[in-house]
Amino acid sequence: MGLCKQVILPVLFAYVGYVAVQRRAVASYIGPSGYGFSTMPAEVLADQDLTGVVVLITGANAGLGFESAREMAQRGAHIVVSTRSAKKSQETIEKLQELVGREAGAQFTPLECDLSDLNSVTMAAEQFLASGLPLHVLMNNAGIMALPTRQVSKQGFEMQMGTNHIGHFHLTNLLLPKLLDPSTSERRSRIVAVASSTHNEADTSFLANATLENSNYHYWTAYCNTKFANVLFAKELHERYFSQGLLTFSLHPGVASTEIGRSLSNRELIPILWNYPAYKTMKSVSACTSTQVFAATQATSQMSGRYLEDGNDRSSLRADLQAIADDADARKAFWDTTQSMVDAALK
Repeated sequence: MGLCKQVILPVLFAYVGYVAVQRRAVASYIGPSGYGFSTMPAEVLADQDLTGVVVLITGANAGLGFESAREMAQRGAHIVVSTRSAKKSQETIEKLQELVGREAGAQFTPLECDLSDLNSVTMAAEQFLASGLPLHVLMNNAGIMALPTRQVSKQGFEMQMGTNHIGHFHLTNLLLPKLLDPSTSERRSRIVAVASSTHNEADTSFLANATLENSNYHYWTAYCNTKFANVLFAKELHERYFSQGLLTFSLHPGVASTEIGRSLSNRELIPILWNYPAYKTMKSVSACTSTQVFAATQATSQMSGRYLEDGNDRSSLRADLQAIADDADARKAFWDTTQSMVDAALK
């Protein structure tokens, strides 16, 4: 008890004070866009009329996807509510209609799309393409995080990579004809890749593996690898399609308590928080959507291909990761590996 009073408690109080100071500094950030850490999505969308704008959001049933759908629907957007099941999509639409109300003029379309199953992704894309709707924004938001044991997707991919990257890769490529449709040129189409600053904990040896895996599975590293994959994919999309009018952004939304961490036990979560002091920069779920709705509506063409955080261009890649992201050959090799995996799985 004496040691606790004399040593541990003073150190603990000093650390809590340090964290509080750090958090105040982070929370006060305002960038060149006029937005910052504390910006709420309502501020970003205050002057936006999204009537007629079609936004497809994966994982729209919960967390950041649901909040993004709600915020944009309140400005009149037509939200394509993409979830793993038709039932869940319809239930989500009913919740959104109740929250948004009819007066906003929002429209909703359900779309069943299980990103861990490429056949489901193919059917979802075909259903959307057959709908006759334009596509102004594709928000690749869905994800799973840190599965304690290695699991595999329907086609045998490591589940996190299969869902967070490969499923979105396939969906995006199938929807490119709509995104590049010149009839939407009055409002340049956008792809928003919801990544995470945890990309900086990626182990890049996965890039050399034909299955996009490290030799040994670790639940946290596997997740971080997918977030770097999101960044690489967005960067390569920009390089390939910017000249055709498509804007592409990857981003760190911030840290909030959402269902994505549901697979983690307290025992697994504590070392992550210890090594990655997210509690210094925690936001509400609503505040975390600010950057992705900014990317979907306001981010400029000069920001395309860039990494956004707090509504600003704030690339924070580790030096070796930045070098890979800037290497055209490395990005192409990564794209080709992913495409080969998709092609082989769908033979």
